[in-house]
Amino acid sequence: MRHISGELASAIADYDRAIELDPASGAGWLARGDLRYRQGDLEGATLDFRRAIEIEPARVDAHLALARTSMARGDHAGALARLDDTLRLEPAFLAALRLRADVLDLLGRADEALRDRARARALDPEEE
Repeated sequence: MRHISGELASAIADYDRAIELDPASGAGWLARGDLRYRQGDLEGATLDFRRAIEIEPARVDAHLALARTSMARGDHAGALARLDDTLRLEPAFLAALRLRADVLDLLGRADEALRDRARARALDPEEE
């Protein structure tokens, strides 16, 4: 585990330098946020994902990452809000639809979750 942790720390340091060189790159903030998330630094990941969204508001992968981080923090209502933002930007984003259905289930909104799952199946017939 220490080896993996060291690799993540080294990769984060690389993105620190990349962000210093180009702080207007949403991709850099998103990538560092992903690494922080994998390291368990949910607060740092949240800050990075929010910064990526500030720079590139239409970046759906950053919105989805922020939603996942909200879920990991136990903020299901916040995750739902982020997923709604994501789906406003890209209504057919399957990963967001699937996660939104899971969040709706956690919030006790089973009927809405079923509708999202049906919508995902309609978009992707391979969907279970």
